[in-house]
Amino acid sequence: MNLSRSSLYASALREELQIKGCVDLAAVAEEFRLSIRELPLAGCDGALLRSSIDSRGIIAVNSSIREFGRKRFTVAHEIGHRVLHGASAACSPSDVGNWSADAKQIEKAADEFAAELLLPSKEIGAVINSRSPSLQNIQSVAQEYQASLSASARRFCDLVGTPCAVIWSTNEVIQWSRKSDSFRFFLQRGVKVPPASYAMAAYKGKEVPDDPEPVAANEWIESGRLLDGAEVWEQSLGLRSYDSVITLLWLKREIAREEGHEDSLLEELDPEEFTLRRRHWPGKR
Repeated sequence: MNLSRSSLYASALREELQIKGCVDLAAVAEEFRLSIRELPLAGCDGALLRSSIDSRGIIAVNSSIREFGRKRFTVAHEIGHRVLHGASAACSPSDVGNWSADAKQIEKAADEFAAELLLPSKEIGAVINSRSPSLQNIQSVAQEYQASLSASARRFCDLVGTPCAVIWSTNEVIQWSRKSDSFRFFLQRGVKVPPASYAMAAYKGKEVPDDPEPVAANEWIESGRLLDGAEVWEQSLGLRSYDSVITLLWLKREIAREEGHEDSLLEELDPEEFTLRRRHWPGKR
């Protein structure tokens, strides 16, 4: 994984402060003369308030955020604004942890900083790739590093060496997905989870397997290149307090014919990634 400039700052900060494992955000904030306070914020998840007189400041976190890991990510995001940009900032819920293609560049940079500060790539990568892909793997990272499940899932996909994807759905509709570099298939957003998937079974209150189990690949993946009988390994977990389900997809073996025609080059393009800044192109990996 090539770290972004923002991530490199976070990595350098961890090294300078000799941080190993779970980071003490209050101690890091103190290094920048920042205090952390939970306050009832209207329209904001977090804010960085800088003094006009000296270098002191306050990181305010919305006290109504339910998940402890989300609060920590918000604090790390605001520390990122302090390190990267220096100026005060007020961040809405859509500014923090928004990994979509249309995210504001300044907020994306703060997110990348926060992810590396909380979930250092060297440490997390070694842990993730020493085990088989599973939601338990992701949950253990989230618990050990006191990070949100969603941030840990995204980090998992950034660092895992096998073809995997994580899908987050709410009220049966896919909200976002994250893929490893080797998972080369487009996953739709804004559509219902497949009816024959374990994700839908979780929504219906049915028992789902504790470990990844095979399902027909065409339940999740639309491609004219899929091999007959192709399967993906799926593991889904219901999150009732969020009316959501988190799903892991794992490709244990090749499921599609090799790209060999012009139409197949366009077939797997993710429209959200189709920009001039795109780093990966079909057929060029």
